[in-house]
Amino acid sequence: MIKQVFDIENDIVFLEENHYAYKLLSNINAYGTSYNFCRFFKATTGEKSRAVISLFNSSMVIATVKGFYCDDEICEDIITFILMNKPDTIEGNAVLLKKIFNRLEDIYTHHKRAYYRFTASGQSKDIVVDESPKLDVVYEILSEGFKSIRDNYQLWMTDTSHRIRRSQSKIFLYNNCTTATIQYEISGNVFVGLVATKSEERGKRFARLLLEYILKKYPEGYNVFLIARENRMSYYEQIGYDEIGRDIILERKITNG
Repeated sequence: MIKQVFDIENDIVFLEENHYAYKLLSNINAYGTSYNFCRFFKATTGEKSRAVISLFNSSMVIATVKGFYCDDEICEDIITFILMNKPDTIEGNAVLLKKIFNRLEDIYTHHKRAYYRFTASGQSKDIVVDESPKLDVVYEILSEGFKSIRDNYQLWMTDTSHRIRRSQSKIFLYNNCTTATIQYEISGNVFVGLVATKSEERGKRFARLLLEYILKKYPEGYNVFLIARENRMSYYEQIGYDEIGRDIILERKITNG
């Protein structure tokens, strides 16, 4: 059974400590549980908690509990929930997503992803970075490479500015052409996403310099990482980043009409 919840503090402590739980927690920290566009649900079988699910606009994150076992009952519940809500993207336990995908492949496709931990190259140099850039400048850069942002200017602008005000996100801009976003910093885990460079400035190592700048801001012991899809994995491998895991993300297929 899956039902909406408004007080989930007791459930969060039982979640696996991974990217999905941290991303879900960042949504809670940014918005709480009182907005229609940011809702939270608890999945149970019998009296046993199995997962907490975040629905933020059209994206779903499934954070499973410690010791999670992917049985048929929880799969059926989550498949039904997905078909009722039809989110654009679904992230969560890789075993779970792989198991339910064959029932969803008429409306969803899947993409492989790899997690990379930042490592210093030993060749970094001091650079000047704008840590409070104008969001319109950042949007212009990101819109070249991220269709979901290009098609949703107002949504990205509203959410990004809100998360920055709530100290949940931070944006960096280098040389007015390369940007990266700290999307959350939780329990020593720093997730960096939305790394992009203007097309005419690519190939000049700007992204690498900016990522090394971000890494230097955190003392030893922090896990600073990013996620790359298959078409970008070779880049992060070439610059020496350490792969620390893989998963998949489900995306709803684009249909006409």
